[in-house]
Amino acid sequence: MSTEAFRITMEVIEPHLSAGQVGSSGKVLIGTVAGDMHNLGKKIVIDILRCANFDVTDLGEDVSMKTFIDKVKESKPDILGLGCYMTTTMLEMRNIIAELKQNGLRDSVKVIIGGVPISQEFADEIGADAWGKDAFDAVEKARQLVQ
Repeated sequence: MSTEAFRITMEVIEPHLSAGQVGSSGKVLIGTVAGDMHNLGKKIVIDILRCANFDVTDLGEDVSMKTFIDKVKESKPDILGLGCYMTTTMLEMRNIIAELKQNGLRDSVKVIIGGVPISQEFADEIGADAWGKDAFDAVEKARQLVQ
């Protein structure tokens, strides 16, 4: 119920928060990795990114590695956001970063990761550019990545 209340609230206030802003802070492609159906944290990050004037495309939950790679090729985002909320799906983030390298895409996109089981140490281990400890930290890191 809290997720639905938050979503409805953001639909009402988001147009007012971004009114008067010019241009985009950057393009973000975001999704929850394969095997993970959680979305509350991701949705909060998306809404705060949008309020910070980022152009955000939400790929949803349980997103396959192939979909992440195909969408990075297609939309050429500045940032790829990977969400994970279970320890059993954490390693999928490593696989996605490796696949970005394999496809020659890693140098063209910054990768930020987040979720309950994620830490800075894990981000460093898998080669992510940033880790968001919460939604506000994720937005701050996104701003730093596009500067």
